[in-house]
Amino acid sequence: MGRGRKRRQRGAGRHGRRFTVDVRVLDLEVAKGHDGLLRGPPDPAICLGLFAVHERRATPLGRAVVRVRLTTKTGPERASVDGEPPVRTKFTFPTGSSVVVVMVALEEDSGHAVRDVFAALGDVEDLCLWRPDRDVMPLHVNTLDDVVAPAGAAVGVDVAHTADGRGAFVGDKWVGAGVVRLPVQDGRFERTVRFAVTAPDGKNEWTVGVGVRWR
Repeated sequence: MGRGRKRRQRGAGRHGRRFTVDVRVLDLEVAKGHDGLLRGPPDPAICLGLFAVHERRATPLGRAVVRVRLTTKTGPERASVDGEPPVRTKFTFPTGSSVVVVMVALEEDSGHAVRDVFAALGDVEDLCLWRPDRDVMPLHVNTLDDVVAPAGAAVGVDVAHTADGRGAFVGDKWVGAGVVRLPVQDGRFERTVRFAVTAPDGKNEWTVGVGVRWR
């Protein structure tokens, strides 16, 4: 068989590597919180979307909604989130792929916007993702280089569920959204990404810690 032939690494193939990827909310830091006059603490709902991006095409890998319980009405407060990762999947990543995580933070009231954001994160054909100072560009037609620079840094974005970027999620209070792109590398990888978001009215100011790992 030839002793000089190098053994192929476990999980390696001619066209990519297969990894188990998991994403989870680790903690939520609330600098300012608000749920309305004469009401209790905010009700954070953190929506996560996990994608593989390769050659100008995004593939949805998983999504989840994580609800965080707070005890103070206005902050500051730091809440840890325990339990199993809500998004975990196995996927063969072609060479040159990136893992992309989209995080949307909402203060939940009716739950309608939470439901709609969750649906949007599973529909790359109509999911729009863009920086507020840039033109609207659907996630599925670009490698996110226009949105995320440099790779590995969390960037604030706007999100819509129509191909032209119009329309809004209603029924819950929008706090903010962010995206991070992580180039897939060989071997184990683990990183905590911190998304800092502030509601348009300035009444909720949160930092969401999200753990991303593959192995």
